[in-house]
Amino acid sequence: MSKLKPLLFLLLPYLLCIQLHAQRLGGILLKSQQMALLKWKSTLWSSPVQMSSWEDHTSPCNWTGIICRRHGKSMPWLVINISLPDANIHGQLGELNFSALPFLTYVDLSNNSLQGTIPASINSLPTLSSLNLNSNCLTGIIPYEIGDLHSLTMLDLSNNILIGHIPTSMENMNKLRFLYLYSNGLVGTIPHQIGSLKNLSELCLSFNYLTGHIPASLGNLTRLTILYLQNNKLSGPIPDQIGSLQNIFNLSLYCNNLTGRIPASLGNLTKLTYLYLYSNELSGPIPTELGMLTRLQGLDLSQNKLSGPIPDQIGSLQNLSELYLSFNYLTGHIPASLGNLTRLNILYLQNNKLSGPIPDQMGFLPNIFNLSLYYNNLIGRIPTSLGNLTKLTYLYLYSNELSGPIPTELGMLTRLQGLDLSQNKLTTEISNSIANLTKMTLLNLYGNQITGSIPPCLGKLVNLQSLSVSSNKLTGHIPASLGNLTRLNILYLQNNKLSGPIPDHMGFLPNIFNLSLYYNNLIGRIPTSLGNLTKLTYLYLYSNELSGPIPTELGMLTRLQGLDLSQNKLSAEIPNSIANLTKMAVLDLYGNQITGSIPPHLCKLVNLQSLSISSNNLTGHIPASLGNLTKLNILYLQINKLSGPIPDQISSLQNLSELCLSFNYLTGHIPASLGNLTRLNILYLQNNKLSGPIPDQMGFLPNIFNLSLYYNNLIGRIPASLGNLTKLTYLYLYSNELSGPIPTELGMLTRLQGLDLSQNKLTAEIPNSIANLNKMTFLNLHGNQITGSIPPHIGKLVNLQFLSLAANNIHGHIPSSLGNLTNLQRLYLSMNQISGSIP
Repeated sequence: MSKLKPLLFLLLPYLLCIQLHAQRLGGILLKSQQMALLKWKSTLWSSPVQMSSWEDHTSPCNWTGIICRRHGKSMPWLVINISLPDANIHGQLGELNFSALPFLTYVDLSNNSLQGTIPASINSLPTLSSLNLNSNCLTGIIPYEIGDLHSLTMLDLSNNILIGHIPTSMENMNKLRFLYLYSNGLVGTIPHQIGSLKNLSELCLSFNYLTGHIPASLGNLTRLTILYLQNNKLSGPIPDQIGSLQNIFNLSLYCNNLTGRIPASLGNLTKLTYLYLYSNELSGPIPTELGMLTRLQGLDLSQNKLSGPIPDQIGSLQNLSELYLSFNYLTGHIPASLGNLTRLNILYLQNNKLSGPIPDQMGFLPNIFNLSLYYNNLIGRIPTSLGNLTKLTYLYLYSNELSGPIPTELGMLTRLQGLDLSQNKLTTEISNSIANLTKMTLLNLYGNQITGSIPPCLGKLVNLQSLSVSSNKLTGHIPASLGNLTRLNILYLQNNKLSGPIPDHMGFLPNIFNLSLYYNNLIGRIPTSLGNLTKLTYLYLYSNELSGPIPTELGMLTRLQGLDLSQNKLSAEIPNSIANLTKMAVLDLYGNQITGSIPPHLCKLVNLQSLSISSNNLTGHIPASLGNLTKLNILYLQINKLSGPIPDQISSLQNLSELCLSFNYLTGHIPASLGNLTRLNILYLQNNKLSGPIPDQMGFLPNIFNLSLYYNNLIGRIPASLGNLTKLTYLYLYSNELSGPIPTELGMLTRLQGLDLSQNKLTAEIPNSIANLNKMTFLNLHGNQITGSIPPHIGKLVNLQFLSLAANNIHGHIPSSLGNLTNLQRLYLSMNQISGSIP
């Protein structure tokens, strides 16, 4: 020691010099860092509360969100940590001078409102180990220079608006353990260089627009525990090398365009707890090797193109809580081994091609709360063992071929909220045990062969919002107890054999918006109490035996959009209160015994798209005010006793596709203004007393395919303009007083299948252009004054099944070409002047 003393005395002045230099350097460095941070603060749109301590007269080491450190008492203080998450910072990240903060090791500015690009100067932070810019509004590309951050272990740029490619320079960040780039607008491929980051534990690139194949090099990331690539546009197969990630416990590749088979090598991932591959284009069988993933809790392979059977080995995954195999092309039986999955909460096998019976073992799933097997080809009875599934909240078995009765044991599922057994072949009566399911909000039994009456005890299901027992073989009366279902939104009882009156209690359903009782044998009057159902949007009572007047109270249903009372025995006049239903799009009253005139007040129903009051006993004129219903697509007034002219105002209905005024007593001319209805497909004016010529404007209906004007008193020539109606398939002008020649232009109607000009006063010869109508199956020219011979060209109408030229002035021979009409079933040539032999 004594020998070292002289040396210490020599070094003492030098050590003091270093200490003084360090102190001086420390003061300068800290000051420059302070200035950089304050300058950044000054650029922010507003000063966040967390930055209130950032002042010029205080050390940054005392500021909120800043941590300083020094290496030894003689060394300077350095800013090493900026942590201001959720600080409501609004500003540009690029305004922060990273070059003045070279000692940063940790930056967390997540959940703020930072904008602009990530500056290339970020590479000035050689000691940075963690960078978290998650949930900001950063734009632009990820700078290539980010790869210079060799000390980085965590990089989170997720939930921003970043675009461009993932930089290949990231391969230099070989200490990286966590890489989060999800929820941006990144494009291009996943760089294969990512596979060199062998320390990666979590890689999340989901919710971007990445394309191309999943790099096989990702199989090198053997420390990976989480791989999220979902919600991109990745294509190609899942690489076999993914099966080398033996430490992974969460693998999510869903919502991409991946193709090919699921690699059997995934069976090596024995630590996997969640495997999500749904919403891709994967095909082939489900690998039996997946049965080795005994830690699996969630398996979702739905919405792919998988085929073949469900492997029995899936029954070995006894930790599974969720199994989704729906929306594929799986075939075969449901494996009984699935009954071993006693921790299962959710089982979705719907929308496949599964066949055979539902295994009794499905009743061994004590923890299941959602079981969906719908849209398959399952047969046999519903197992009574399903009554053991006491935690079940949703049971969906609809659209199969299930038969037999509904098991009484289902009444033990007291937690059930949704039961849908519709569109099967279930028989016998509805069990009274259903009434135990008092938590149920949805009960669908429609489209079966259920018999008996509707059990009154259904009125105990006071939480029901939707009840459908339609399209069965139910008989008897509608129980008044259904009026207790005050939460009901939808009640479908249609297509049964129900009889008796509609109970007044139907008016006690204050929340109902859809009530369908059509196609039954209901009698009596429509209850006035239905006027209380002020939320009702659709009321369908058609095809029953209801009688009496339409209740005035229906005018209180101001939310009604569809009202169909057709095909009943309703009488009296249409109540004026109907005009209050201004939201109504469909009003159908046809096929009743309604009298009186069409109320002019109907013009207030300005949202009507379909109006049918045909097949009644209506009298009087068609109100001109109907021209206000400019949204009308369909107007059916046929088969009444309406009189007077067709109002010109009908031409204001520019959206009309079907106009049927036939079988009335309408008089006057056909308005030329009907030629403005350019969307018209069907025009039926037959069986009236219309007179005058057919307006040339009829040729201005480019979309019409059926034009019927027969049984009127129309005169004059057939307009040549009808040749413009190139979509016409049926033209019926028979039983009028039309004269002159058959226009050559009719030969342009090459889609015509039926042409009937019979019982008029047409003259001249049959034009050769008729031979162009080679789709025609029906041609009737009977009872005119047509001259000349039968054109041989008629032999080209090879689809004709009916041909009548009888009762004309035709002469000459029967052309041998008629022998080509091999589909002809009826041929009438009598009452002419035809001569010669029969060919």
